[in-house]
Amino acid sequence: KHNIKFNFENAWQAMSVFLPHVVVYNVVRPAMVVVLIMVMGVGSWVATVSASYESLPGDWLYPAKRVAEKTQVAVSAAVGNKNEVAKLHGEFALRRAIETRDIVSQNNPDKLKIASETVDDLKDEMNTVNSKLEEIKTTLDSGSEVVKNINQNAQEITDVLKAVKVNLLISTDDTGASNLSSQVSEVKTMVKDTAVKAVEVMVEKHLQGDVSVSKDDVKQAISD
Repeated sequence: KHNIKFNFENAWQAMSVFLPHVVVYNVVRPAMVVVLIMVMGVGSWVATVSASYESLPGDWLYPAKRVAEKTQVAVSAAVGNKNEVAKLHGEFALRRAIETRDIVSQNNPDKLKIASETVDDLKDEMNTVNSKLEEIKTTLDSGSEVVKNINQNAQEITDVLKAVKVNLLISTDDTGASNLSSQVSEVKTMVKDTAVKAVEVMVEKHLQGDVSVSKDDVKQAISD
């Protein structure tokens, strides 16, 4: 067996057999270099986004996480997938809740301030989710599966926020903890209202003939 090493210069020379030398070196080679740079850039971006997934506000990778989220929403909106946009905002809301819980459990002296900002972001996501639920409700497109996911996310968010409030009870910063606890309670009420609204939309869509979610699933959602 012989070890074969790829040599780009040999590749350019081979192409020159079939194409004019000027075309290979002035057109093909520069184009290939640009493509390689783009591929490497995309690869680095994907790796960065993957690494940023577990990052928290204040971490140096956190901005990449938020940019990736905005990119996902922009792409889904660009192709007209309103249901996917709604689903994404529901997932992002759950992320903000989990981030809040993880921040509050840290020893960072600025954790209450950072958590307060994250709760505000969670509130923004919930407002968007509510507006998207209204859109789904008034369109004839199927959307029960997405609404079901939003309902499940809302229930998970409620549980996460309960853990946040428990952590705040043992905080040494009474004033800051009290203010944040009030914020959390406000958002928690929003989330519960969203869960109820999601069930309402599921019922409405089911009555319209949307069978993407079974009758039993609708009954279970109402029961919950």
